Amino acid sequence: MSKGEEEVFIGSIDQGTTSTRFIIYDRFARPIGSHQVEFTQFYPEAGWVEHNPMEILESVRICIAKALDKATANGHNVDSGLKAIGLTNQRETTLVWSKSSGCPLYNAIVWMDVRTSAVCRKLEKELPGGRTHFVESCGLPISTYFSALKLLWLIDNVDAVKKAVDSGDALFGTIDSWLVWNLTGGIHNGLHITDVSNASRTMLMNLKTLDWDKKTLDILGIPAEILPKIVSNSEIIGNIAKGWPIPGIPIAGCLGDQHAAMLGQVCKKGEAKSTYGTGAFILLNTGEEIIKSNHGLLSTIAFKLGSNAPANYALEGSIAIAGAAVQWLRDSLGIISSASEIEELALQVDNTGGVYFVPAFNGLFAPWWRDDARGVCIGITRFTNKSHIARAVLESMCFQVKDVLDSMHKDAGEKGEAKNEKGEFLLRVDGGATVNNLLMQIQADLLGTPVVRPADIETTALGAAYAAGLAIGMWTEADLFNSGEKMKKATTFNPVLREELRKKKVESWCKAVSRTFDLADLSLPMSCFFDLKCCLDHFAQSLLEVFDRTVGVIKSVVTSGGAAANIRPLIESQRLCCRIFYSLIFQDLLEFFENNMDTWITEFRDILTAKYPVLEDGGRDGLTLVDGMGATLVEAGKLYVIAIKFLTTKEAHELNRDWRLTYVLDIFDKHEPDFGETVGYNGSALKEINDPKHFLVASLANLSAHSPGRYPQVISENLGPASKLISLDYDHIRASAPDTLKFRLNLAIAF
Repeated sequence: MSKGEEEVFIGSIDQGTTSTRFIIYDRFARPIGSHQVEFTQFYPEAGWVEHNPMEILESVRICIAKALDKATANGHNVDSGLKAIGLTNQRETTLVWSKSSGCPLYNAIVWMDVRTSAVCRKLEKELPGGRTHFVESCGLPISTYFSALKLLWLIDNVDAVKKAVDSGDALFGTIDSWLVWNLTGGIHNGLHITDVSNASRTMLMNLKTLDWDKKTLDILGIPAEILPKIVSNSEIIGNIAKGWPIPGIPIAGCLGDQHAAMLGQVCKKGEAKSTYGTGAFILLNTGEEIIKSNHGLLSTIAFKLGSNAPANYALEGSIAIAGAAVQWLRDSLGIISSASEIEELALQVDNTGGVYFVPAFNGLFAPWWRDDARGVCIGITRFTNKSHIARAVLESMCFQVKDVLDSMHKDAGEKGEAKNEKGEFLLRVDGGATVNNLLMQIQADLLGTPVVRPADIETTALGAAYAAGLAIGMWTEADLFNSGEKMKKATTFNPVLREELRKKKVESWCKAVSRTFDLADLSLPMSCFFDLKCCLDHFAQSLLEVFDRTVGVIKSVVTSGGAAANIRPLIESQRLCCRIFYSLIFQDLLEFFENNMDTWITEFRDILTAKYPVLEDGGRDGLTLVDGMGATLVEAGKLYVIAIKFLTTKEAHELNRDWRLTYVLDIFDKHEPDFGETVGYNGSALKEINDPKHFLVASLANLSAHSPGRYPQVISENLGPASKLISLDYDHIRASAPDTLKFRLNLAIAF
């Protein structure tokens, strides 16, 4: 910049899946100030992922203010030099809010959330085109991935959303729409818009007309009135309203994150990029031609750089789990303490030792599209160590990218790919994981072609800045697409793996992938664990409350002085029994428990009277009370066994919680209509706990009262001794006489 030339800056909001950033760039696209804030991930049930829209909004506000402060502190006159901002966001994540109050009507349902599986199966059966019914119009298959299905779920399952839609007070959008609406005024004439790239991921936009597809809306029953207006990726949308750190600054660019990364990598027709984040996303620019995939890929928008500019299209392959597998190694297995450690650990071995890891935690996306897949790690021997596992995790990311690129090569053909002067197809890479040199080398080796990493790997935010800069004339398309400077500063990883070994590894990987199919029914859905856990917790709590209310009666049958002090230990022992039963659920011992239920009453009496002689001293009434407690546990246990057998079915897994509750209550009514008579209590005070519906309904109400994301804490607080029992030799228990129950109960009380 020459002396006296005005400083000019572009800001970029990068709203991702786990964090939000605001980066300020100068006229040479160099970052001069930034700030990043992580936000909360909510997991209400297994496979469900949610975000708090208000927390996201606040994270944007904080990032803008902090980045401005940092840039100013570094001597940049940002206050007068900031000319526009661009916006990029996590795609498909869906929310509905009230236009009158501005409040979200439910948490945002995140792109990776799979709660809409049942909706997808229903549509596939009902529509003549099955899973591909909408592909001709929107380029997308019916999948839990896309926004339209999440919107249908919200309308069907959230009363506030349905009422707002019916009354005309609802606004639907992806995260870009939510942010722009609030940034431009919210309830005070905020702009309800989305861009072509985000709209293309809803299943509702026609790829050819770049407008909402009326036929699709009619089939799905979605009113057009709740949808935002579709704009291009590079145009002045509106100005930021008062109350924000940068009022009056125009929003001039808006793209979904993967499209922004493609622009940040300045991918022209025939060029591809792969972004490695929580997932991995590979896009190949197909120019102005929509290429229909025959190999499991998606046809989508690349970008449209102006309201009158032609649209560039792309083939896309999305991978659900990439960097998230490294997080899993860190957070769930504890093999590493930080993500950066995986490279050093994996470098301790030259190969995986024959281990293959497929991270199909919630199914597989492109090109497989198998939501019945589950993760596997195969080829393990006594020789395998954590370094082999770490290297296998890195390879899994690269194998998945290769699967997608192989499909792209088949769909696009030789003419659809751009190659360098050596005849090589280059894969451009970006995202946080690309700092891992080993990962990049493995990727090049498995592809058999060079991998190019730019000097600035945060190309998503850069792409949004480019879009805004183009809209206000700060840059031209020639400046971006015809410059070779970016490639000069890039790092290139060339393949060194022998072709014969590459083919062998790919064959083994494909075999490993095939082992993941049709595994969704192997385990009880965690949502059912949570429901049953709360049932048991509530069961124990109900006993506590009833016994506390009848403490006066107990005092009269206990002869020893100070007997009241012994009541609480007795009741806590009952809670331990509930926890033992809970441990049986986790250890797959339902049959063992069911076959030995009758022994529990006797064992329960022997242990409690030995531990608390005061009960036996109370005579027959004291023992009757103990037997009643044991009988209640056993009869409740029978009902829970029935419930568990239902909840482990595939049908139950596809139901939402309300339907699971209804089904289980029906089962209880059929199997145990005379539950109270079976237990045979005397005294009306105890009858409250005789109704299994009371257990289930109240416990589910208790579940909904817990703040989302607290489940691990709730379990750790309440599971207590049962978690220690899990280390027992359960094979021995299965083979032993029922006396083993006495040992386990004693062990629990000892804890």
